[in-house]
Amino acid sequence: MEARIGVFICDCRGTLKNIDFPELRERVAGLPDVVYVAVRPDLCLEEGLKAITSAIGKEGIDRVVVAACSPEVKGEKFRRAVQEAGLNPGLVSWANIREQCSWVHEGDVTGKAFSLIRMAVNKAKLLGPLRREEVPVNRKVLVIGGGFSGMKVALELSRLGIEATLVERKPAVGGRLQEMAWLSGLGISPGGLADSLAESVVGSGSIEVLTSAEVARVEGTAGDFRVEIRRGEDKLSRSFGAIVLASGHRM
Repeated sequence: MEARIGVFICDCRGTLKNIDFPELRERVAGLPDVVYVAVRPDLCLEEGLKAITSAIGKEGIDRVVVAACSPEVKGEKFRRAVQEAGLNPGLVSWANIREQCSWVHEGDVTGKAFSLIRMAVNKAKLLGPLRREEVPVNRKVLVIGGGFSGMKVALELSRLGIEATLVERKPAVGGRLQEMAWLSGLGISPGGLADSLAESVVGSGSIEVLTSAEVARVEGTAGDFRVEIRRGEDKLSRSFGAIVLASGHRM
């Protein structure tokens, strides 16, 4: 079954003056499987979103291309509009003709916009519906680095009731604080601050501290990371839902 693609183009209230929108509309309308093309000044506003929803139903559109600003800015609005029309939000493709075209190109900007839309149309033909699934998330967190930042993160996680494993490659936690002579405005020496934090970390029942250790391998995805930690001759396997990189640096 051939796709029925609707292309919705926004001129950002006439501000994209280096694009010839009548010409662009005519060229896009000639693309295979494109059954509907609309150019509007207000695509991301209420009236523009209603126009998208209405056209999907009236024209039998089963794929949508939005040619406008960055989807990072307005993308969720368009997904909701498409969903309200009964179309899966995974069947939307994007062409950023503002930040990636009008704002940065000279010469044949209309031709560039057409190329971006043509690519988005070709991508739309290959899209499939998104499925929403609930997956269990591991609530344990790996903190890499036992300096000031790493210890503070681990302690804050502990305060929130989240178990943490802190990995430090040196024999003791403390990091760069142990190397500093002074810190302004704290009323405590860097070494004293490091000792205080280290005492709290080690004494916490929800923080596992692994010193003289390094992360050897990380696999998986957010919510379910599988980590191999090397500690001397031993290799430890742990699972985490999130990883915080808090390793130090030298100035």
